[in-house]
Amino acid sequence: MAHLHFNFGNFVHKADRNELALHHFDMAIRLDPYMATAYNNRGATLLAASYERYERQSMAINDFGWAVKLDATLIRTV
Repeated sequence: MAHLHFNFGNFVHKADRNELALHHFDMAIRLDPYMATAYNNRGATLLAASYERYERQSMAINDFGWAVKLDATLIRTV
């Protein structure tokens, strides 16, 4: 069930429906708190939706931290 929310969150994020995407990433994390990619994608969505809310940037950084703790392969070098 967590993967359904995760996949739908990705789908609606690509359609710029960030609030709905956040809801589905939240649900995916609630159902599977070890899903590193859900934290990562929620962080990316928070950054995309943070143009007017500073606290969301802080939340995004926290999500990226959890994602890397759960799956170190999510770190990418530039």
